[in-house]
Amino acid sequence: MTAQEMLDQAIIELGNLDDGTTFIVKDLFKGHLWNTQDKKERLTLGTLFLNFVKQNRGKIEVLDKNSSGQQEYKLVDGWSFKPLAQKNCFAKTKIIKISTVEAGLTVAVIGTSGLDRCEMSLQSTADIEKLASVLTQTIIR
Repeated sequence: MTAQEMLDQAIIELGNLDDGTTFIVKDLFKGHLWNTQDKKERLTLGTLFLNFVKQNRGKIEVLDKNSSGQQEYKLVDGWSFKPLAQKNCFAKTKIIKISTVEAGLTVAVIGTSGLDRCEMSLQSTADIEKLASVLTQTIIR
């Protein structure tokens, strides 16, 4: 698995954490999955995840590094990330808003609030393809 694929998985896993949860990137993976990844890819993932956090200011807080030198993060209360599997809310609410938050960062918001609200950053063609896939799956169901 590439670092980018791992980042996608990590972002999806954020949807399973409660607001206010403190974590390290390794916590977002099953032990065997993390341990089988190349160290270089894991280090690259750390950089990609930190960049993702910086692009989602106010949603994830960067804390100090732990005693093992791993960067700790905390989900800010009031924000949540929903895994792609839960993005079927579009079919129910039929509301989608795509907006540019800041230069180079476009966000698609599906639904209105709570469990029906799903957010996805659109930074590449792959992200747009992912959004199209999510919408296709939810409309067909």
